Amino acid sequence: MTSNEQDNGKYEVYCLNFNNENRRHVMTKEFNKFEGGLDIKWHKGVDPSDSRISPYLMDENMKKTWSTCYGHLDMINAFVSNSNKEHAIFCEDDILIRNDFIKHMPELVTIFNQQNLDVLLLGYLCENRIDQYNNFPEKPVIKSPGFPFKILDYIGMESVWGTQMYMLSKKQARILLNKYYVGYAERTLRNPGMTPFSADWTITKDGNHALVYPLLVIENGNTYYDNYGQLRSHNACYNFSYSKHLFD
Repeated sequence: MTSNEQDNGKYEVYCLNFNNENRRHVMTKEFNKFEGGLDIKWHKGVDPSDSRISPYLMDENMKKTWSTCYGHLDMINAFVSNSNKEHAIFCEDDILIRNDFIKHMPELVTIFNQQNLDVLLLGYLCENRIDQYNNFPEKPVIKSPGFPFKILDYIGMESVWGTQMYMLSKKQARILLNKYYVGYAERTLRNPGMTPFSADWTITKDGNHALVYPLLVIENGNTYYDNYGQLRSHNACYNFSYSKHLFD
């Protein structure tokens, strides 16, 4: 057994890939850059024509949002239903992973447990030094010498966005499924005051949460967005965090 297999044995890794063989090919190369590779459980995603979506929505953007959220929840359900691990990592298929990811994950799992975390964001949208802001207070964790990350809390529903990669406990995975998996999306249409059925508003915001800074995962900079504001923001996030030394 390789050291990577030993480390990866503490958690499982799921990747959401909706009907895009090119992205899957690129991501397979990204996962395989680590010695021994990462054992990935691929999930095909949820088509907007799915019966959980199409009868309720006409707006194409809303269909995409629901599709993404159900895709994440389906991965989480697979983890709860099929895995004997207590932690899982979930990610999307347009990311770059830091070259020292495997090296630092065992300590991050330890910190996760010591802090009784429910969710830890490993990749998210970030275009500036968030550790300088009051709504990202640092958690007083015990770290080994040379550990290059801060563990920050995030305060407020709109303080952080993105589900590029995150880790959940099995306990929190069950809570999310019980709350959001069946019936919640439809109820938001009858009650606009509810939290939107979107992965950004649900999965990453519930429970005892924290994030890793600097990021372990960033978007790969190749995703196109029709909306100029989103395109600008995502490009800014990539330019802020990307380093050839860290990610290539």
